[in-house]
Amino acid sequence: MTSLLQRVAGYARMGFLPTLAASLAGCAPGPVPIAFGADRCVDCAHVIRDKPFAAQAATPEGRVYKFDSVECLADWIGRHPDQPLGSAWVADYEHPLRMIPAASAVYLPAASARYPRAHLAAYARTSAAATRLAPGATPLRWPQLKEAARRRLALGR
Repeated sequence: MTSLLQRVAGYARMGFLPTLAASLAGCAPGPVPIAFGADRCVDCAHVIRDKPFAAQAATPEGRVYKFDSVECLADWIGRHPDQPLGSAWVADYEHPLRMIPAASAVYLPAASARYPRAHLAAYARTSAAATRLAPGATPLRWPQLKEAARRRLALGR
């Protein structure tokens, strides 16, 4: 039988320790697994396939919404301003299976044309994002991204 200490160490290796700590503290829910190739984006209804761009949001009650891109998450939040959110998470572009808090990520245009729908990639570390910063590009933070989505939606785009 696995001891509690061994399980916690396993969660830490998988990057789930902050989520576990938040759950134990009674804070907003953390990310849940995404069934890539099966789950659908609640904003655009596309099947979520591209791990580097996946995102999620959770209500304080624990209802989780899944998205196929950072842009879909920001747009959905803009379309549902009265929906209380407990947390929002985005895939770390460098480690796509690791979800990071949307509010702490740095956002840059995606590094690959292989992903035509997703234009922004989220990075956990500013230094990692800086190495991919194209000349003239400006990194974005979560408040800027939400404001840009709000403005775009106000214009009907």
